[in-house]
Amino acid sequence: MRILYVNQDAGINWCGYVGNATHIQSVLRAMRRLGHTVHILVRTAPQCPCPVDLDIPCYLRSEDVPWDQFDSVYERYSLWGDLSLNHLLPWVLEINAPLIEEQMRYRAPIDVARAMQIRDAVCRRVQRIVVISSSLSPYVTSDAQTKITVMPNCVDRQMFYPQPLPQSFAFGYVGSMRPWHDLDTTLEAFVLLHPRYPGIDFHVIGSSARETHYREKYMNPHIHFHGLVPPTQVPTFLGQITCGMAPFTVDTPGYFSPLKIQEYLATHRTVLTHPKFAEFPVVTEGVEGLTATLDAMERQIHLNRTKLHFPNITDWSESITLL
Repeated sequence: MRILYVNQDAGINWCGYVGNATHIQSVLRAMRRLGHTVHILVRTAPQCPCPVDLDIPCYLRSEDVPWDQFDSVYERYSLWGDLSLNHLLPWVLEINAPLIEEQMRYRAPIDVARAMQIRDAVCRRVQRIVVISSSLSPYVTSDAQTKITVMPNCVDRQMFYPQPLPQSFAFGYVGSMRPWHDLDTTLEAFVLLHPRYPGIDFHVIGSSARETHYREKYMNPHIHFHGLVPPTQVPTFLGQITCGMAPFTVDTPGYFSPLKIQEYLATHRTVLTHPKFAEFPVVTEGVEGLTATLDAMERQIHLNRTKLHFPNITDWSESITLL
């Protein structure tokens, strides 16, 4: 099948290193491994070299797309994405977040009525709607509910697979440094814990505008800030950690399907996260607040990992096949 992947969000660099780019790259790889021919339409030209295995035709304008050469379209939902209303091809819409609410809460105000009008019209027009969690289903207009398929985030099991643990104990965090990720609590807990366990380390893989703040606040030789790394290199860094951290603030929405948790578990790392994301008993533990995080981190240091049974994390190709 010939598939056009559409991302109309101008803020996403699809060849980049952050979570939304990782998600797009993972879906594209899965489609190609299933034998499909895939092209991509984006609003923003890649700001860095694209992965070698994703050297695919990339269009920057819908006018340049040879629409009659495609069998279907797979689109990542964006605030003003109304392209599906102008074409007749079979269309799958993937919704990762309630973007209207996020925009109003964290960014600049918008014309909410217009954004909702576009979202509802697109939901009615497409043939299939993919949401990353059931919590996003109410975001879809009521007369399009039957089109919904819940597809939680997965992993690329050719990249993320069980790895031996490092010789010395280390905590690790992968991802951006958004306010709702509550990285402060995790790093404060580590600073308090380290004097009792001087041999442990903490690795931070990822970045944001807050990275300089964290580097200056936590100037500890055992806290290692690695900055942004290509998604294909993340498994190598996970080989340096024993326990993956996925902290979130108390008011974090429940619709998230954190990629980092799936990646930790696929490489057989235990996980400390917010209670609402502690899905797998024994290998994931839910914690809130500094004291609870500190106690849980100390338990991890003494945890007997020889008898842990990790879940079989779904590969992207398996989920895409179901569509």
